[in-house]
Amino acid sequence: MPEITGKLRKHLNNNIWYHGTFLSNWESICKNGVLANYNIDKSQDLDFGFGFYLAPTSERAESFITGLLKNNPFISKDEIPIILGFEFNPLKWFENDTYKTRAFPSFDDEFALFVFHNRTENIRGCKQHNYDVIYGVMSDSVPTISIMEFQMGIKSKDDVLADLKVGTSMKQISLHKQELCDIIKLKEAYILDKETGERKELNISDYSR
Repeated sequence: MPEITGKLRKHLNNNIWYHGTFLSNWESICKNGVLANYNIDKSQDLDFGFGFYLAPTSERAESFITGLLKNNPFISKDEIPIILGFEFNPLKWFENDTYKTRAFPSFDDEFALFVFHNRTENIRGCKQHNYDVIYGVMSDSVPTISIMEFQMGIKSKDDVLADLKVGTSMKQISLHKQELCDIIKLKEAYILDKETGERKELNISDYSR
């Protein structure tokens, strides 16, 4: 296994990762824990297929979930954002052979091809990769539009790959193995006021895992 150095090592050596979701999901999460396949029906809408996605900072998770609430017409504007902080350090997973890992630290050809395959062929998880955990850069709303135009014959595959290589500052990690979802520990949870940005703590003792 190649040595992990530089910025990639620094990014992976992070002890708290954050997931943005909605208060309507809190009761289910508390009861059932984190599920690796909870979004399998939307696998083709995600960069790395179905899995549990997290951001490296609470601010990034807040930006993601508030953006989703604002821009996705299929999500009720009455939904209330919440942020969950989980304790784990993925660097050790990448430095041994226990789990199958993959990293996409740059908006390059490798990342673009992987995301293109997932968003065009992995319908409802039918062609899911076999990685347990993936770290990488994050695409934004551009892929959804580009893939739609590709499927309509408006754009070529090369056009879409070029779109996917347009960089943003967002990073993400996705867990695709239930064992890993069971390992991570919930350390904080709060409601985010979508108007003021104020935070109100949730009772993490309600989380039964």
